[in-house]
Amino acid sequence: MKVSTINHKDPSPLYLQVKDFILGEIKSGRYGIDCLIPSENELVRAYGVSQGTVRRALLELVKDGYLYRRQGKGTFVSSRWIESNVEPSFVKFFFPMFEEQDQIFDRHHKELARGIQSYLSSISGGYEMLIDIVLDERKPGGLVIQETPFIKGAFFDLLNPVNPEILRKLTTPCVTIHRHIPGIPGIRIDNSKGAESVIKHLVEYGHRRIGFLKNRQDYADTQERFTGYLAALADNGLPYEEELVMPSSWYGEGAYLAAEKLLSLPKPPSAIFAPGWQMALGVLKAAKDKGVDVPGDLAVVAFDDLTELYKPRVPLTTIKQPVFEMGEKAAKMLIDLVDGERAGSEHITLQPQLIIRRSTTG
Repeated sequence: MKVSTINHKDPSPLYLQVKDFILGEIKSGRYGIDCLIPSENELVRAYGVSQGTVRRALLELVKDGYLYRRQGKGTFVSSRWIESNVEPSFVKFFFPMFEEQDQIFDRHHKELARGIQSYLSSISGGYEMLIDIVLDERKPGGLVIQETPFIKGAFFDLLNPVNPEILRKLTTPCVTIHRHIPGIPGIRIDNSKGAESVIKHLVEYGHRRIGFLKNRQDYADTQERFTGYLAALADNGLPYEEELVMPSSWYGEGAYLAAEKLLSLPKPPSAIFAPGWQMALGVLKAAKDKGVDVPGDLAVVAFDDLTELYKPRVPLTTIKQPVFEMGEKAAKMLIDLVDGERAGSEHITLQPQLIIRRSTTG
């Protein structure tokens, strides 16, 4: 391996010298497009610098589009630098725009977007991500579409909820998030299993009357969570009691009213499962206003985990969704689909995790 000599008297950082040397090799044609370059250890020995210096140089070259990485295979030369006059392909990530800023759902979308961007940044091909709710004059290389019930106003038929017939007519490759549609590739959470783990946990702590806030049933996630609730009741020998299933909106105000009704029953539930973080906050507020102690008199569980963003007065037991991983896998699935390396009907189901905190354990 031919290398240039590092000049330790040069005031410029060593990683920039290494970066320039590698870039020179690329531009000279020594390392061709899609060529595997030497490993970090080989570069360390060749340049006589630390592994941290080499790693930073490589990260800079990846960031600038000269190199790309394939997990478990190494670092390769990208074609993007030689095709800089060509507009890159891009994926579009669809999600709703709110009339008012909503930190909770904004956080969820940002985690998905971070996962998508993380994968796109690790590969070659000049892919970029645009977050929007409408198509523009640029034809996207692919679409990542998240179903969501939180839409104020009708502005996009794909989202409210995801419309299978429209998706099947699209000529642009697409991947759905939070929805399993036959014939359309997608990533989803095992909502039913997540709900079952909640009920099992509550039963283990002695609860027999478990309330459930039931919201929009045309949204796949909520229906699956209710299905899991019903299955878990049966598995644990508990009867289905209609009065314990209270209609609710997804927002805190609706959950507050639903929880008030449950807590006003002649025989109120000893636990309430709210299939959404904002709903759980509404339940906590209703319990506080009615003088019901959590967790002494009432256990509360939420689906989704946004503890880093909101810190309720009682730490909530929650079902945590692997949102960042969903974004990464959705991006990989889409790019593989665009490149013809993946079937167009594959589905990936990720498992949520029960995070136990004081709202159920005391």
